[in-house]
Amino acid sequence: MIKLTQPLIAWDSETTGTSVSQDRIVSLACKKFHVDGTVTIHNTLINPGVPIPASATEVHKITDEMVADKPTFKQIAKSVYALFEGCSILTYNGNDFDKIILAEEFAREGIIWPASNMKSIDACTIFKKKEERNLTAAVKFYTGEIMEDAHDALADTEATIKVFEGQLSHYEDIGAMTLDELHEYCIYDRDKGNIDLAGKIKRNDDGDFVFTFGKNKDKRVVDDLKYCEWVMQDGSDFTLQTKSIVRGIYNQAKGITIELPLK
Repeated sequence: MIKLTQPLIAWDSETTGTSVSQDRIVSLACKKFHVDGTVTIHNTLINPGVPIPASATEVHKITDEMVADKPTFKQIAKSVYALFEGCSILTYNGNDFDKIILAEEFAREGIIWPASNMKSIDACTIFKKKEERNLTAAVKFYTGEIMEDAHDALADTEATIKVFEGQLSHYEDIGAMTLDELHEYCIYDRDKGNIDLAGKIKRNDDGDFVFTFGKNKDKRVVDDLKYCEWVMQDGSDFTLQTKSIVRGIYNQAKGITIELPLK
């Protein structure tokens, strides 16, 4: 597809719902393209530890019975991290959902993901910028095929690869880009400067950390520590990554020093 300087993983997940902070992954499928040209496939069901809502099962067809004897994310977190380590990633709409919810699953196990130097290509972003359609329409547009099994993680992963291959052929500028250039292309202007994956905190032109939402949108985080406390509280609908970043800014503003235990 493209000259690789490091492995490229195309992947997709199915979940218990659409909340990146509250819901859990129930299926994770990856197709890994190695630099030497070999390809490996990894596809697993995951026990989310909570009931799968009927509304979610209606979409991806995964039931509580199907995951009852499957590993939890806690049990496979290290192996999943190792699978992604040193790779670039390819998703469809991963920048807005899959990357965030996977990072949240890792955060629950004390693992920081993705690495700061990980290149991320989102075929959905390319598609939206060029055509503005969904995955099923993207498959039809770029391949002429009708997608029959949408919302199956492996099928969606395969479809994402086909769409990306079609984009490399269809757009001369996209096909000529390096991984670094594709990574930059897949970042919307509105997301540039984001500090967390959920896009709740970013740096402004002065280099200050500011909120991107609510009554304090575009205001410095340090100027409203009560707002920080609201974000950090247990049960709030913010990701652990967002809470951790806000907590760090909050502690610095309060002059609080946290002593980390020696390993």
